[in-house]
Amino acid sequence: MRCFLYLAPLFLTACTIKSADSGDTDTQLNGDSGVDTQADSGPCDTAVANVYHAGDWHTEDTADVPTFASGQFGNVYYDASGAVICDEQGVWTNTGKTPPAGCPDCDWAFDLVISGVTETGPECANLVGSGIDGFDAAWGFSDVYKYQYGNTEIELTDVLWYYSTYGGYMGWYPLAYNYDGYTAVYPDGSGWEFEEFSGYTYYCP
Repeated sequence: MRCFLYLAPLFLTACTIKSADSGDTDTQLNGDSGVDTQADSGPCDTAVANVYHAGDWHTEDTADVPTFASGQFGNVYYDASGAVICDEQGVWTNTGKTPPAGCPDCDWAFDLVISGVTETGPECANLVGSGIDGFDAAWGFSDVYKYQYGNTEIELTDVLWYYSTYGGYMGWYPLAYNYDGYTAVYPDGSGWEFEEFSGYTYYCP
C-alpha cells in the first residue's frame, strides 16, 4: 500500500492498496469527510501501516542572513510491531522563489521542491506509486511560537512550518514541533531532524 500524502493541515490522505487475493486495487480517502470507497474487501500485503513525515535540513548564515544549504523530506511507514517497512526520502532543493509572507515568528522561510526520491525497506516493492516527487511548497522554522488557546498560553518550540495551498486551508501550519515533553524535532550536528505522525493509520479490511 502506498499513501499519497497531500500536506493539508488535516493531512487528507489517499491510499492505493495492492490486494493479495485478486490483484485489484482498493482506494481509500481518509480525512475530515471519512469517505471510504473500496473495490473489494480482500486482504492486502501489510496489515497495519502508520505513516510519519520525516527528514532533515541544514541552513547556513551569511552576514546574519540564513540560506538553505541542504535537506531531505519523505515518509516512513511502520508496521504494527514498530518495524520500518518502507522509507521514502527525496532531496529538498531551494527553488529561489519568495515564500508567502506571514510565517509565524519564523527565523527563516524557503520555497523547497522535492526530487530524487529513493526507497528502502522490505515492503517498498509492494507499495504503488509515489506522492512526493516534484512536490513544491513553502517551509519555515521558528525557535519559539506562542499562541493563546482559550485562557491558556501554548508554547511550541523548534517548529517546522508548512504553507498549505490545499482547498480552503491556505496558510502556515505547524507540521512538526516540540511541546511539553513531546519531541518531533531535534538537533543533529549542524542541522535538524524531524519525524512527525501524519495523522493517518491504515488497517486492512
